[in-house]
Order: sequence, then C-alpha cells, then structure tokens
Amino acid sequence: MHFDFGGKQVYFELHGQGEPLLVLNGIFMNCASWASLAPSLSHSHQLILVDLLDQGYSARMTGDYGQALQAEMVSALLKHLSIESCNILGISYGGQVAIRFAVAHPQLVKRLVLANTTAYVSPWLEDLGHAWSYAISSYDARQFFKTCMPLIYSPQFYSANIAWLHAREQAFQERFTKDVYDAFLRLLRSTEGLDLRVHLPEIAAPTLVISSDCDYITPLADQKLIVQSIPHAKQAVLKDCGHASMYEKPVEFVSLVLSFLADFTSWQDYGIMAANRERNGVMKGNDKLIDALNSLLADELSAINQYMVHSEMCANWGYDKLHTKIERRAIDEMKHAEKLIARILFLEGTPIVSELKGIYIGADVATQLANDRAAEMGAVDAYNSAIILAGEVRDFATREILESILADEDKHIDQIEESQDQIGHMGLPIFLTTQVS
Repeated sequence: MHFDFGGKQVYFELHGQGEPLLVLNGIFMNCASWASLAPSLSHSHQLILVDLLDQGYSARMTGDYGQALQAEMVSALLKHLSIESCNILGISYGGQVAIRFAVAHPQLVKRLVLANTTAYVSPWLEDLGHAWSYAISSYDARQFFKTCMPLIYSPQFYSANIAWLHAREQAFQERFTKDVYDAFLRLLRSTEGLDLRVHLPEIAAPTLVISSDCDYITPLADQKLIVQSIPHAKQAVLKDCGHASMYEKPVEFVSLVLSFLADFTSWQDYGIMAANRERNGVMKGNDKLIDALNSLLADELSAINQYMVHSEMCANWGYDKLHTKIERRAIDEMKHAEKLIARILFLEGTPIVSELKGIYIGADVATQLANDRAAEMGAVDAYNSAIILAGEVRDFATREILESILADEDKHIDQIEESQDQIGHMGLPIFLTTQVS
C-alpha cells in the first residue's frame, strides 16, 4: 500500500490486529527485512512496516534533505491511518527518526523501543559514514559490501554465516542500481550534524534500549547515554551480538520487544516506584531472585528453539497436526519468556537473553517427545524452586507470575504424555497416520 506525502508515494504494510506497533528501518533496510519476524511481532499487535523516504518501494528523493523530514512523514502516516497513538520500534537510523518523532509528538507515542541506535553522530560514526559514502559512490557492489557489511555483524556471526553473506553480496551485484546507491547516499547525508542528546530528557514514553556488546557502529557507551538521559528508560544488552541484532538474535530480540510492550502497566508505575526506591534507599529486586529469573529465561529461550525445530521437522514430514501442537507450545514458551523479561526489567535487573541451556533435537517423533518431556520436567523443577525463593524474599507478585507459568508447563507435560500414551497403545506408525491432515 502507498500513501501520498508531499507529492511522494510512501510504501507501507499492515500485518495482524491489536495495538499498533510501528517499525522504523535501519538505513540499508526496507519492509522486506522484517519478513521473518513479522509473524511474531504481529501475533498480538497491528504491525505497521514502512519504507522511509529513499527506501524500498517508497519514492526516491531528488535532492538532499534533513532527517527530520522522515519524522514528519511518520506523523503523516499515522494521520493517514487514523491512529491516535502507537508503540514505536526504531532500529539504528530508524531509532534516530523515532527519537525525533517522540520529542516532536510525545502524545502519539505509547512506548518506545530503540535498538542499536545513537542520539548523536560521534567523530567515530562521522568518519565511518564517510567511509561508507566513498564505497557507495563507487557504485560497485563488491566494494560497498566489503566496506559496509563486516562492521554491521559480530565477528562470530559473520564467520559462522559466511555463505549466507556471500549470497547477499551476489544479490547486491545483481539488484543494486545507481538509483539505489544514490538513495543510500542521501540517507547517509541526512544524518550529518545529528545531535539529539539535549532533547532526550524530553521523551516521556517508557523506553526500552536494546544494545549489543559487539556493536561497533553504535557502541555501548552511546546506548548507555540514551538510557541515562531518558527519564523512564531501561536497557537490555545482547551478548555476542553485533549491530544487526534482529538478524543475529531474532528470538531474543522479539522476546524483548514483546515483553516490554506487554508489561506497560508496570512501566507506567516505574517513575513512582523509582522515586520511592531512591527515597527509601533500598533495591527494588532481590539479586538472588533476579538470577533465578534469568536462569528460567534461559530455559524458556532454549525451549522456544527446541520446539520450533521439532515443529518444522514435523511439518516437513507431513505431520501437520503434530506440527501445530508443537508450534503452539513454542508460542506459549515465548509468552513465558516475555513475562520473565518484563518482570526482570521491573525488578531493576538486566535480562540475559543470549545464554541458552541445552537444546536436544530428536531425529524422530518419539525421540522428540521424549526430549520435550525431559525439558518440561526440568522446567517444572526450576519453577518450583523459584516459587519457593520468591516466597522467602516476600516477592508475592513474582511468585504469582511464576505459578501461572508453572501451570502452563504442567499442561505441556500432560499434552506430551498423552501423545506418548497413544503411541504406546496403537504403535508409532498408526499414531503418525493420525497426525496427517
């Protein structure tokens, strides 16, 4: 879909239903960049993807412009969609646009997620931008890729995914035209002289800053400045992750975003609670309990990965009913991860979303069920221990959250054991025939 902005056609997409979540792209991105994450982000929200001016299917500009024009376009888009307020997720360049928008239109922003972004162009980033400009001006896909891409990813991700990256380099050579490169140059120039630091305290919306410890484009120090300057801001740091966090750590990225959006009530109370904590001179959360919650979070993130792999394997084998059942359990685990992240943030802790426990993939359905049951049994034990700890430190709200998750884990065990019982009664071959649509 397109809408008119000052005579320029701007492309946007709508996915799902619910409270609006507007996503603003990084400089080399477009709506298609979110294809793999859109189903999760739109599960309980109306996801709004938009190609900024000079991106994707949106109109190309004919001359240079300031980045503030992108924020004006966002305002026009929300007006076009008759949206009075929404959540905004901005990554990198899109995060800068999101900051501008939140300062200029505070009444339109419910919650703000700033991923791998910065509020000003440091000398480091300025010279990096110049290097990128020189490479882009060559109109040579190989030079552009070799100059720009290595710094976007962490070294470990780059090395582990070199075949995928080489395929992207080849795609750049085939698809990028002079028009595309010129658009990149205008986008880069639109950030020249950027310095929004003085305006950060004006942002009223609860804000989550997602950072990466191997982000060489917007380093952690720049991210921490944002957290320190925005009144109601929290930070989550992804370990062993580069600038493109959404690609390197997609499960953790989505879990952080959705948990933050789901726990708005707690964040509304954050300012009052923080002030009370400062006056009373006490910590809000118990360190031992926060460690336990992070351990449970690692269990949940591992379970998500294990269930998703098993689900897709079953779909590949043609067992559609089993695929659906396992996929639903994966979604349950993602919701559990969201609740844990939200609670850790509320307790003034730091969610650790880059550590996983063991992931055990079964080569056949029977082994998958056995591995999934073992994981769920371990989770039940861990939740029972954490519930006892929450009671001991008198954090009854956390205990209630854990008890609700424990009830879901018990249901998962019942579902898995039901399938195992059916296999025991009718044999595996006959059971599998019942799982075909």
